[in-house]
Parts: sequence; C-alpha cells; structure tokens
Amino acid sequence: NANANANANANANANANAITLSSLKALQHTLPNLAAQMLEKNTVPQGQEALYKAMSDVLWWPKHLTPVFNLSKADIKDLGPAYKSDANPILFLMVEVGASSRDLAIEQAKAASQFIRSGAMYLGAQAMLKTQEIVLLNTRAEIDQKYNSTQIELEYQKERLRGLEDLAKRFPVENRVSSQVIDPKDSGAKYLPLSTQIIAINTEINANTELLKRLTDKKQYLGSVEQWLSVAKTVAADSQNGIDLNAELLKLEAAQRAQAGESNPRALLFFDEVRASLLANEATYALGLVESPVVSVTRRGMIKSAAGGLAATFFLMLLFLLGQRVWASIKGGDTK
Repeated sequence: NANANANANANANANANAITLSSLKALQHTLPNLAAQMLEKNTVPQGQEALYKAMSDVLWWPKHLTPVFNLSKADIKDLGPAYKSDANPILFLMVEVGASSRDLAIEQAKAASQFIRSGAMYLGAQAMLKTQEIVLLNTRAEIDQKYNSTQIELEYQKERLRGLEDLAKRFPVENRVSSQVIDPKDSGAKYLPLSTQIIAINTEINANTELLKRLTDKKQYLGSVEQWLSVAKTVAADSQNGIDLNAELLKLEAAQRAQAGESNPRALLFFDEVRASLLANEATYALGLVESPVVSVTRRGMIKSAAGGLAATFFLMLLFLLGQRVWASIKGGDTK
C-alpha cells in the first residue's frame, strides 16, 4: 500500500477559540462513540460505512489524526525551563487515510475531515444542552427551597410585627428611637425601644418581600429555559450533523429570544449565553477549522499495477486561520 502526506502552511495567528490539546484528546475519545451511534442508526453517508466503522474504533484516532504544534520538541528544548506548554498552540491537524486508489483515498480523507468538524460541533451543542439541563434542575430545586423557607420566615416576622405593634399601643409612652443598629433576631433586641424594634422588623420584612419577588422572577426566567430545552432537545435528536444542528439552534434561539423579550426580559440574559455558546462552537469548528485545498498522494512500496494499490492522505488543515479575528468579527457583528 501507499501512504500519502499533505503539505500546507498554517497560519500561526491567535488560537483563542481553536482546539487545544486537552479538547483534542476529548474529541479522540468521544468521536468514536458518535461514529458508532451513526452506524447503529444507519445515518452514515452512503458509501462511507467502512470508514465510519474504522473511526468508531478509539485506536483509529491517534494513528490517523495528528496535531501539528507551533513549536517542535527541539524548539521547546532550546527554550529551556522557562517555557510554558500553553504557549505552544496547535496550528493544524493532519488527517491520514489509506485506500486502494487515489480518488478513493482523497474522498475518504475528505469524509473523515467533514466528520471531525461536524461531529465536534454536534458534541459541543449536546454538551451545552446537557449542562443547561443540569443547571436548570439544580437552580429550580435551590429556588424552591429558598422560596419556601423565606415565606415561612416572613410569616413569623409579620406575626412578630403584630405583637410589637400591640405592645406599642399598650405602652404609648414608649416612643423613644434608638440609633443603635441591631439584628431583630438578636437576644438583646427585645430590650430596645419598641419603635426601634418595629423599624428593624419592618426592614427585615421588606428585605424578604423583595427576595420573594426576585425568586418569583427567577422562576419565570426558568420557564423560558425549560421551554428552550424542550424544543432544542427535540431538534438535536433529529440530526447528528453538527453544522446543521448548530445553525438550527441559532434560528431557534433567535425565535425564542423574540418571544421572551415581550413577556420576560430577564430571560434575555440566558439567551445571550446560548447565542455566545453556539457562536463559539461555530467559530471553533465551522469557521476556525478550514480544510486545506492541498492534497498530496504518494505511493509506499513497489507494487505492480494489477495488484497494486494507492493510499492517500488528505490534510484536513484545521487551520486556525480566523482565530481571534473570526471571533472578534462575530462579536463585532453582535455589537452592531
């Protein structure tokens, strides 16, 4: 068989939204599961079953997906102990695929490249939705507990206020006001002037009344989150193409943002976070990872034409061409 190598120059610009070594390792362990799921659900592109079966093996990835760093090992050695590993970003990724013919090798390499970009975006969108669901459940439980405990405390405070006001009516001569700052729950507070105690307990009641209003607003906000997740999870279940899914979620976010803005302006903060996550996902994998137009095919070994085969590698140069510029332009567009 033959092995192919591709050559391309990588732009060494900033890597703010690009793949890091840790995120690459995570992809190498999660993308095989996605490939296996697509095989099981029969959603693999026609003619790519063998490639996806290979990619469903976690051992395929270290052999066929190679990161190329800004600095080589020799460069790092020359830099010495002062060098920091996070100062060596991944410039691009090289995808290597072998096949029985040149055209087939190029086709499979492109398919593998597309799967990496699309699969990474799909996993990113799914991770976002899962995190939102967990936060929703935890926040709802926390708010319910705090709301109920505050309501109970507020009832006790109102009862205490009624008792103090009754005492003030029974002892009208006691109308001195103390300038001392006190906690109405402090054991010594009961010896202070009644008017001071009444002011203090009223302050506590006002604070808890405001807290209940804030918690009610948060419940309304969580309703928008719940509605978003209900629709977004349905959309995500219908497609395993991350590029298409990300675009659909952006459309859904815009629609629900417009709806929430009329009835629940506070939910706009949540949709700001959703949009930022989806745009970051797009900037990293759809815009920041660009397939190189350069394809190189080489032959390994001397094999006669009848039994010979070619293998090719296609450089998926996940060039971080855009890096900070892409993300800056996206953010600039949002600002406008």
